[in-house]
Amino acid sequence: MYNNIGAKIKILAQIIAWVGIIGSVIIGFISLTFIWGIGVLIGGSLLSWILSWFIYGFGELIQKTSEIAQNTAKGASANSLTAKMETLITWKESNLISEEEFEIKKQALLRGEWNE
Repeated sequence: MYNNIGAKIKILAQIIAWVGIIGSVIIGFISLTFIWGIGVLIGGSLLSWILSWFIYGFGELIQKTSEIAQNTAKGASANSLTAKMETLITWKESNLISEEEFEIKKQALLRGEWNE
């Protein structure tokens, strides 16, 4: 229900635009005076179309923000793993840990169990 809400808002914007345009056309044709009918027909259709841009834009904003958050989370975990591995290598090269400790910590890191 709440998954992919940005796309759903964009679809809602399109529906609102079409309902508004169709409603304006119908009300424009059945209105009492010619000038009022033309005003509703053109003005209502134009207003529905323009207002749908804002709703659609909001949906697009939510969708792109979600994509950025997902991509950032993937990148952060990959960078974190790389940084931890570089730290382990530095420790090993500086003789702060033995080869055996390096292998144990490396395996724990790859399993996601090691924290500095």
